[in-house]
Amino acid sequence: MKKVIASFIGGIALLASVTANASLIVNGSFENNTVNAGGWKSFNSSQVDGWSSEAGIEIWNNLNNFAAFDGAQLAELNSNGSGYQSLYQSFASDAGQVYALDFAHTARDNLSESFKIVISDANSDTTLFSEVITQTTRRQWNTFNTVFVASSDMTTITFTSLNSGSTGNLLDAVSVTVPEPGSLGLMVLGLIALVCGRARKA
Repeated sequence: MKKVIASFIGGIALLASVTANASLIVNGSFENNTVNAGGWKSFNSSQVDGWSSEAGIEIWNNLNNFAAFDGAQLAELNSNGSGYQSLYQSFASDAGQVYALDFAHTARDNLSESFKIVISDANSDTTLFSEVITQTTRRQWNTFNTVFVASSDMTTITFTSLNSGSTGNLLDAVSVTVPEPGSLGLMVLGLIALVCGRARKA
């Protein structure tokens, strides 16, 4: 037990030395393409820095007077036609490192929209995190955040629409960072409590 606690204390000391990095996501707010104010434009994946999709990537700039969460532009995760569009990006990571994912989202036109976020190991395709998000607002931004531990030198974030034939979801301000030391400290304290609880049961 003492060894376990010592290990966690050492971990806290290490985490305290960590400083938050800039986002590892390229073009997380979809600002790198030119879209006229008040309009939208569809781009091939090869035209959009950082992001890939099996379909065109639709970017808005204050379309219908709906402002982006960050900057001037946002992306639509389409569900029209056959639906199920995916938008994804891979980034360099360190195995064993804790990362924080943050993004903003909302339904485009109705509250029957949902999408899935998956974080996976880009080398083995092992899922590190997965969650279905059901929209609760229409054109009113919500924020989502979670933490995950990378398992290799490349990690992939994938957003996939789940409602065929609807109008889809809006995404903005996607970022992956190393969490602030304070946030990591709280996580480690939670792990200590968990380990101590298990030790008492043993």
